[in-house]
Amino acid sequence: MQGLIVYPGIVDHHHLQEIQVLCSCPQGIFSITSGDRIAQMILLPTGREERTQTHGCNRMGSSGQDAAYLIMPLNNRPTLHLTINGKGFQGIMDTGADKSIISSHWWPRAWPVDKSSHSLQGLGYQSFPTISSTQLEWQTPEGQRDLFTLYVLPLPVNLWGRDVLSEMGLTLTNEYSTQTFKIMSKMGYKNGKCLGKKGAGQTRTCSPPW
Repeated sequence: MQGLIVYPGIVDHHHLQEIQVLCSCPQGIFSITSGDRIAQMILLPTGREERTQTHGCNRMGSSGQDAAYLIMPLNNRPTLHLTINGKGFQGIMDTGADKSIISSHWWPRAWPVDKSSHSLQGLGYQSFPTISSTQLEWQTPEGQRDLFTLYVLPLPVNLWGRDVLSEMGLTLTNEYSTQTFKIMSKMGYKNGKCLGKKGAGQTRTCSPPW
């Protein structure tokens, strides 16, 4: 159906409540009339042995939390060290996150937390996420500092969001120039190689010693 995205899901025979469908409208509000067909159920044999396991009645899963996360490679993302209330944390930038997130693995137990009444959306979805009870002060190695409220989620890494990056004055830019690329191509430049003889030489930019 044009304008409406229906996400596929799996419902096993342990599901006890009514079947719900996860949808989104990227282009804005979408009108659905009663009787419109928006999803189709396909019955498939599981081929699994029956297990005597107690299942719950939560949403989007028989016993798990109502959550969904985006999968993205993080090994090539820039990192930044921040000091938060006197403790050092290493986090990843340029992930598209609006709010900064601290992994529950690194969150100090002495710092109080609360359950937020609002869901967290962006890189994924988390209903009623855990947040810091009070605003915390962050500081960069250069001395920049400000206050923010941190989300605490079971992630493998810490994420610095736009709430920190904007206060630092960081912007995402693209230095690619079509005109410059054409000039370099006429000089014999090939992507991934240098302008040296037979494309040899230093491929990475050099930083000044000062």
